[in-house]
Order: sequence, then C-alpha cells, then structure tokens
Amino acid sequence: MKPITMSEFYTVKFSNRSIDHIKDVTDKKNKALNYNNWNKRFDTRWVGTCGELAFKRWLDRKEIVYDYHADDVGIDEFDFTLYGKLPITVDVKTVSTKYYPKRNYACNVDVKQYNKLMRKGTTDLLVFSRFMTNTNEALLVGWIAFKEFINVCVLEKKGTVLNSKMTASTDSYKCKISDLHRLSSTFVSDYKTEIGKVYSI
Repeated sequence: MKPITMSEFYTVKFSNRSIDHIKDVTDKKNKALNYNNWNKRFDTRWVGTCGELAFKRWLDRKEIVYDYHADDVGIDEFDFTLYGKLPITVDVKTVSTKYYPKRNYACNVDVKQYNKLMRKGTTDLLVFSRFMTNTNEALLVGWIAFKEFINVCVLEKKGTVLNSKMTASTDSYKCKISDLHRLSSTFVSDYKTEIGKVYSI
C-alpha cells in the first residue's frame, strides 16, 4: 500500500497556549449549554474544535466565503456553510490520536449522529480530521459527500476488535481514508447533488 505523504494533508499546528485557550472556551461553552455528561465528553469536544479551526484556516487561505456556526446553538448537525453558486453545509469530524494516518485507517461517524444526519438531511459534506496529540497538529485528511458516505460506509459495532490493542468504543459507521477526496483548490467543484446539479466554489 502506497504510504501517505505530508503534502496530501493540510496541517495546522497549535501552540500549547492555543490549546489551553480552546479547552477553556470549550469548557465554558459546555457548561453554559448544559450538555449531558459534558465532563465525560470534554476531550472529544475540544479536539473537535481544533479540527474545525484547521478547516476554517484552510477556507481562509483559499478565500472561500463561509459561515462558521461555532456559537449557533440551534445548529448541531453541521459546522460550516460555504457559499458558491449554491450553499454547501459541512460537518467536520475529528478524532484524537498519536498515530500518523494510513490509507486503510477508519473515518467514523457515531450511529446516533449518523441517524440524525439521515433524518434531517441538512448536511452535504463530511470533512475528516485527525488531531495528533503528540505534536498538537490537526491534519485534514479529506472530504466525502454525505450521500457518498452512505454508499461506502459499513457498521462497526461496539466491542469490535480493531487490532491487538484496541476495540471499538461505540457503534459507528465508517469508511476508510482511501475513500475520501483530497482537499484542493477545486474543493467540491465536482460534487453533484442528487438531481445532478454541480456545486462550484
């Protein structure tokens, strides 16, 4: 299997000071919104924010017009709306790890989140990110249309043995990094809707 090179991923490195600030803001937001089990899920939430901020920086570099819904309490099924000929909604999924990604590594969506996305039908694209805990870097590994994800994903049940050291901690749907499209300056220019129209940014 061909190894992945650093040039394939857009990478953002966070300083320790930035991480502390993100943790502080996430902590206050979780408490203010009265999230259930907010303390248990705290790590997941601040890591998710790092992935979102990495994608935000990429959008800024590409001069793509967008709204970032970080503080929109009524929106929890997507993080961004991008504006081109048609608006595109994007949900950024981030996992923390110390292992550099390989093409066969999984990109997961929790079953409850997946069912919500299916039910509401308001999310166009998924962007997957990996936050490297040993280097404080967020790597944007690629994107996939949610309709594509539905066709290629498989269900991974909680307790599934992943390797000699890991088992799945929750029920989720997964695809592989090799199923994703790379980020590029022509991001989603070939993304088609169910009625055949082409999004262009």
